[in-house]
Amino acid sequence: MKTSASIFCLDLVECSIATKGDEGRFLRLALGPDGHTMMIHDAMFLPTLYTQCSDEQRDAWLPAATNYAILGCYGQTEMGHGSNVTGLETVAVYDPASETFDLHSPTITSTKWWPAALGRTATHAIIHARVVLPASGTEDRNSDVGVRPFLVQLRDLRTHENLPGVESGDIGPTIGVVALEEGWCRFTHVQLPRIAMLARHGHVTKEGTFVRPPRKFSKRTYATMMGVRAGMVASSASLLGRAATIAVRFCAVRRQFRVPNGGKSETQVLDYPQVSLGILDVPFSRSCDSTST
Repeated sequence: MKTSASIFCLDLVECSIATKGDEGRFLRLALGPDGHTMMIHDAMFLPTLYTQCSDEQRDAWLPAATNYAILGCYGQTEMGHGSNVTGLETVAVYDPASETFDLHSPTITSTKWWPAALGRTATHAIIHARVVLPASGTEDRNSDVGVRPFLVQLRDLRTHENLPGVESGDIGPTIGVVALEEGWCRFTHVQLPRIAMLARHGHVTKEGTFVRPPRKFSKRTYATMMGVRAGMVASSASLLGRAATIAVRFCAVRRQFRVPNGGKSETQVLDYPQVSLGILDVPFSRSCDSTST
């Protein structure tokens, strides 16, 4: 008989006892507040496919992604740059003759670094890379049109081995989210079909011309990361509430120093104004402010 809570909940999912909406709740109950490595699939990989893919790309990729036939992660951050998206160094050079992109990590600092599930688990990744187009008739050098997202297969779906040109690994335990596997990845001239570039907000033609999105949609490429960071603000209220609860319980039980009037009992630590201000007034007021906004 299986006794592991995580195995039990996965069995429920496999046996279709749980509905699709229940799966995440079961996993959170089983694995605790740190979550699990593949929560990045639901939190970032799927939303990116929904919001960044053309209709044709959605039809081709979403069925496998929503049924977990493929497992995805989100590869934006590099060893050298993260939030500074314009500084990313991974390149995707387009070749009109073959209608392919040459995905390459040209420097050590272009190594994708930190993404959850990247090192060992994910079969696919949303990889952000600089799109470089060949020189046109009016230009004498290649044109860098900025950073765009690509859907990249990392591993063989049968053997789970890295595909040719892909190197990856686990960066080891990290502070704060120890349950999550976080990894690194490098590319050595990996050939991608033209359709691999997510095309809802800009695409490259067969001839190698970049069709830009309307200016008002120009920042939507980064919508997934912006949404996750907004969620971090909201989740901080829950984490702060847990910490404050632990502190309040301890300070209500803990007594330190005699009562000034000479009584036999010692003063509850929670009764000291400086303590109560620190663990009641400030945390709870900030928690309420963050949840209300």
